[in-house]
Amino acid sequence: MATVVSLVVLRVAIGWLFFAGAWEKYHNAKFSSEPFLKQAKGPLAPYYLAGVPDVHGFRKYIEVPRQQVPEPKPEEPNAAKAAPKETAKPQADLYQQWEKQIVQDWGREQQAVSAHFGFDEKQNEQATLLLRFYEGKLDAYLDGHANDLAGFRHDLYRMIDKKPKPELPVDADMEQRRGAALAVRQWVADTGRKFRQELVELATAPQLKLYGEMRVTPSSLESFDRFLIYTHLAIGFCLLVGLLTRLASFGAAAFLFTVVATQPPWVDGSLSWISGPQAVMYQAILMLACVVLMTSGAGRWAGLDYFIHNWRQLFTSQKEQG
Repeated sequence: MATVVSLVVLRVAIGWLFFAGAWEKYHNAKFSSEPFLKQAKGPLAPYYLAGVPDVHGFRKYIEVPRQQVPEPKPEEPNAAKAAPKETAKPQADLYQQWEKQIVQDWGREQQAVSAHFGFDEKQNEQATLLLRFYEGKLDAYLDGHANDLAGFRHDLYRMIDKKPKPELPVDADMEQRRGAALAVRQWVADTGRKFRQELVELATAPQLKLYGEMRVTPSSLESFDRFLIYTHLAIGFCLLVGLLTRLASFGAAAFLFTVVATQPPWVDGSLSWISGPQAVMYQAILMLACVVLMTSGAGRWAGLDYFIHNWRQLFTSQKEQG
């Protein structure tokens, strides 16, 4: 009897944990799983990072290790030859490729808005002037924050394991430089949304009425966040009421496994499994508890699975008799 009560309490407790957590995320407009995905380590990290939205190729063009050194002084004629090619001009092509990609994407956005509303020649001219204005705004902003991007890339270079040098710790200055670089990325994303909004405002009232508003396709991260919230609500509800308990327990265990898999203990840089505010040991314990629920009849004890189980038995017996 004690075992039955313990399993029922465990089922309800885990169900409440999933349901309450999902309910809080549902009402939190700022919730995003991006921090969770970005902290992934180990061989599966690329698969987690693939779900993080990229701002016009920020990861490809900016978030790459690169050593930054001062340019050779004029009084040292041989210094330019001695300096490595990739470091002789530390900021020569620091953000140009990224800027080019941003402008290309904004140009596609302009064409999409123009095609949706059927802009006339005058509206297309205004849209082109608007794009040129935002190009200049972007160029001036990136030029003013080149040092932030250079420092960020240099810190990534420093963190590369270069034997026999020990791994460099992440200090407060590195976190500050990383924050500054990510602020640049956020500015670009916000500016792109403003540019799109101003393009839409070029449409006339008849065009808006005839063609309707342009739908913004949700990003893969937004779709994943919605999937995460609704599946957690379903898992939590089913465990609370004891409905399809084994299936719900399997879903909970599978999710917790994905959390644990982001921090393999044998990979350098993984979060502590035992201590710290982001320890993953408790998720591993919860995962094992869900496996126990999955292999037990906890749903038939004080749960709706009791009626489903009895109905199936009655149906089976009637079928055998008939």
